[in-house]
Amino acid sequence: MAAYPTLNEIKDDYVSTWEEAIRSAREILGEDDYENVQNIHSPDQLAQKIQCLQKNLKGPRSTVTQLLRGIKTPILHLQTFAVFIASATGSSNSINLACVWGVLYLLIELGVRSDDTLRDVIQYLGELSDNIELFEVYRRSVDLDPELFGRFFAILVDLVLTAAGAIKQLRKNGSWDIVLKNFSKSLKDFSARIDHLRQMVEAHQVTEMSLKQDEVLQSLRRHNLQPQPSDKEANLPYYQLPFGRNPGFYGRTKLLGQIHDALESHGGEQTIRSIALWGIGGIGKSQVALEYANQQVLEKCPLVLWVPAQTATDMSRALVTAAGHVRPPGYEDTMSADRIRFLMWNWLQTTETPWLIVFDNVDDNDLLLSNWPATGNGQVLVTCRSELVAASPAAGAFEIPPFTKEEGATLLLKLARKPSPKPDDAAAAEELSEMLGGLALAIEITASQIFVKKKSMRQFLPYFKKNKLSLRVPPRYAPKNPYYTETLETVWQTAFDSLDGNSSLLLGLLCFFAPDDIPRSIVNTDTMIPDTWPFMSNTEEYEEAEAQLLHMSLIKINEETEMISLHRLVQEAYFYHQPEHLRRETFGVAYRVLCEAFPKRELRRQMYEVWETCELLIHHIEAAQDKYELLRPGGFDVQDPTLQIMLADATWFCGETSSLVLGEKLGRRAAEYCDDKDSLLYAYLCESVATIDHRRGRYQAAYDFFLQSLHIREKEPTTTGPELADAYSAVGLALFGLFKSEESIEYVDKALALAHAAPEEEQHTYNIDRYQRNRSRPQAALKRFEESKIDVGAAEAFQTKVYGPDSHFHGETAYILGKIAYQEGDLELAMKYLQRAYDLQYPGKPTHQSVASALYHQALVCMRWPTDREQRDEQALNYLRQALIITQFNEPRRGDQGETARVKWQISKIWDRQGRTADAAMYRTAALRAKVELERTGLHPKAPDEEQSWDCFSDLVDR
Repeated sequence: MAAYPTLNEIKDDYVSTWEEAIRSAREILGEDDYENVQNIHSPDQLAQKIQCLQKNLKGPRSTVTQLLRGIKTPILHLQTFAVFIASATGSSNSINLACVWGVLYLLIELGVRSDDTLRDVIQYLGELSDNIELFEVYRRSVDLDPELFGRFFAILVDLVLTAAGAIKQLRKNGSWDIVLKNFSKSLKDFSARIDHLRQMVEAHQVTEMSLKQDEVLQSLRRHNLQPQPSDKEANLPYYQLPFGRNPGFYGRTKLLGQIHDALESHGGEQTIRSIALWGIGGIGKSQVALEYANQQVLEKCPLVLWVPAQTATDMSRALVTAAGHVRPPGYEDTMSADRIRFLMWNWLQTTETPWLIVFDNVDDNDLLLSNWPATGNGQVLVTCRSELVAASPAAGAFEIPPFTKEEGATLLLKLARKPSPKPDDAAAAEELSEMLGGLALAIEITASQIFVKKKSMRQFLPYFKKNKLSLRVPPRYAPKNPYYTETLETVWQTAFDSLDGNSSLLLGLLCFFAPDDIPRSIVNTDTMIPDTWPFMSNTEEYEEAEAQLLHMSLIKINEETEMISLHRLVQEAYFYHQPEHLRRETFGVAYRVLCEAFPKRELRRQMYEVWETCELLIHHIEAAQDKYELLRPGGFDVQDPTLQIMLADATWFCGETSSLVLGEKLGRRAAEYCDDKDSLLYAYLCESVATIDHRRGRYQAAYDFFLQSLHIREKEPTTTGPELADAYSAVGLALFGLFKSEESIEYVDKALALAHAAPEEEQHTYNIDRYQRNRSRPQAALKRFEESKIDVGAAEAFQTKVYGPDSHFHGETAYILGKIAYQEGDLELAMKYLQRAYDLQYPGKPTHQSVASALYHQALVCMRWPTDREQRDEQALNYLRQALIITQFNEPRRGDQGETARVKWQISKIWDRQGRTADAAMYRTAALRAKVELERTGLHPKAPDEEQSWDCFSDLVDR
């Protein structure tokens, strides 16, 4: 068989291939782009250009900024790969890599124009980077023959040509699907080559392991340490377990099956099979390991050893104790402990007897490695908190997941000895399980509390909510459970006490956010946020702090989304583990981090363009405010305008997205805690809170808040013209909600007068389209349809100038025109406008109330249609059913059933006409019940007639 040529022998081929690739890229790009590509000569220059690109971004492009931050690592990996490939050819001086960095920059520069395009580009480079990481790991283990090396050289060529093709498509607005297909093919090819390399490495490792095991056996025999007598002299079977089988063990069937499959011997081979179980303290790792060990006992495994592995002393003692019972050949009572341990260890590695060793609670990789059997006919099961410890030396690892809500409830009922719960007790058990986060230890402790206190689940639930801190330890007189020897306080104490300064600060900071989906980018920032901690903007220090938390399994990180998460009970435990002064300091850092990350309202306008970012952060703002509530009773008070502005903007965002319950919570607290009730800051807060009220149909409360804001702005000399105009328009909006149309027009007229009196170059800073829409509605209500249409026309002209021709706001004006046409009796025109409103509102927010309202009014048009009654009623029912799905979906976030009630009321009318009297009565009753409940609150206005009374619970924009 002919030998492969060496890399040195074919280096000229690589040079010519590379030169041909550059020529092809030049043809694809064209001369202008090729010249731009040649201007970037190194990855450092590429990184600098990307930084300049970030700084030059205009407008609120936080998504783009976040995406660009994620490109640093792929560039570093790509540099390593490219330099290795060029150097390995022996032609690094001839293979000019400038084209690589140039095409990447041009691709990114063009991709920045669209968030989705840039996201695709970054994802491609990220996946390429992941493959390069694997390449770097595997290539060190084997020598690359020229054929395999040539395949990886082709990857570098492919990268340049793929990027050039993508640039061409972006330049001519061509098919992006073609680009994505090329990206996918490139990655698939790379993955296939990595897989080939991995197989080579594994084959190499198997050979090495076989040699190593042979060397161990030969060494043992050479030093006369292998026992010569037969295994029959050993005292077997022997089971060294901390407890018998746990009768309260529940679930984990699938996981136990996976462990069994990973550890069972295949084809009678006598090798070490190993697996590690990892997860947070209290999740139940040791219980799963104990159950598996007891299953092995039932399957007649002759030797099962449980080895506590927190210290070398613990491990040594376990082996010596086992040797005293097993008495392996050569054992003598007079031997020293070290000699006994060594003898037992050598026997385990040479005996044909099957065995299982469980290393429980491993914290130290080095300690585990020094006690790891090199050979033998055995299974090794490791339990540890750290995913990093689990990765080595075990052959594989499984994370122990929390119990689901349903699994946790079943276990809770089982341990509390309630085998036949009533439905309300079963529901309460599920709620408790969810609050405990599926943590096995927490479930066991809570079950013992329930058992001792002799309460039903339903009775215990409110008691738990009120006293959950004191219930984190087992009750004093509960029967002792040997399977759970620790409390929630002690289970994490070792981890907490071992944290260094930055790690403890980072964990404390994460306690102020929601436990899931914490964006890594908000806590690890490019530049230091004032009055935060320096390590957060120092990449090396931050990563070291984060690594320690990962090592202790106190946090987890999703590598794809770059999101941090931690168990809610860890979060709660560490929050109270910190001294009060540190909790206060940490809250200051937390809210500054959130203030920096949360988008600002520009020119007091809507936030539609930044909804995605707001959605990522809003639950963290809620969590931080909840923690602030816990700190306030001790006299802690923060009067920082930056915090209050963020809360006002967050409240406004909640109003836009119909998260009205959350918006009311955030906004009312912020307004209540603002000390200076005569300040412009308080006026800003009032406007956000009022927006929540008017979207819930609570127009008297909205009017009161809007009026407070107006009075402050009228008195305050620093109030700008646009701010005062917004305040007048908002009061007019609230008055229209109270069915006071003439007064409403008076206030909106003042807003428009201010806007029109401003210099032309400043008029774009006024929300003129909003004022025109706010005046058009009461004009239409007074049947001044022509005046209303003129206002709508002026609003649309301004909207088109500022937002483009088909914005969300054009959906609002189309909705107004549709209702006018309906009142004028032009049903075809009404349907046309309402369909346009639906088409413009639906994309991007298909469950928004504005979409339901467009459907609702299309149904009203069909119900009024003079011909084809049966067909039109069916059309109306279809629209109303779609609207009902949206309104019911939004009920938990709205906090009431007002929107649903009016939809059900109209459905009942159609069903009455169709003779479905029973169905109609059911919906009519439900609608009337919801209506009466809302009217009794006294928070909604009184309508002039019955038909309009059903609209009193809606945002007037959607009436």
